[in-house]
Amino acid sequence: MGEGVDLSFQQVGDNLLIKGIAIHTTLLDVDKDEFLAADCIDYI
Repeated sequence: MGEGVDLSFQQVGDNLLIKGIAIHTTLLDVDKDEFLAADCIDYI
């Protein structure tokens, strides 16, 4: 198993910004609350 990664999630207008060490990603038209509440355990 790998080590965990510290991520921050910030809503910027309609987009969701995800940042961490060596990570800087923007998801277009994604709501932070809906993204974090999504049931995606089947994909992990």
